[in-house]
Amino acid sequence: MARREKVSFEEIPGFIAAKEWFDYWPTFHDAEIVSLKLNRSSESRLKIHAFHTCSELNERGHYKTTKHAVVSFILDDVRDLNLIQFSSQNVISGLVLSKLNEGYSIELRCCYGLCGSLTAMSIRIEIESGMPDESVYGLSGTHQD
Repeated sequence: MARREKVSFEEIPGFIAAKEWFDYWPTFHDAEIVSLKLNRSSESRLKIHAFHTCSELNERGHYKTTKHAVVSFILDDVRDLNLIQFSSQNVISGLVLSKLNEGYSIELRCCYGLCGSLTAMSIRIEIESGMPDESVYGLSGTHQD
């Protein structure tokens, strides 16, 4: 079994841009997996709609959310994966990024829909501000900037 250790996030390309957008590194609690594209001979891409959850409630009794963005994890040389429970909406309770002896692991903690883990030799992060069109957060009226 590969040894896991806390990641020095600054070594991952794109981490600083994501941290600057949210003003911290998000936990990805209640984040939606927008897409997962796996390629055996080129980069794979995991796209997650993340946001900041405020302590205030909106008029519908939902926590207000701000700083919506799609965070993409670009994975090179995927070595292993263990994924379950894909559905029309895939919400995670959190994301844990770990550095292995060789490469990285992403754990998608279960909430509703897709969850599990992926390991890859290298990773980089891209961030695109805004809410994706198909997000349930935009459809349900919980979005409040």
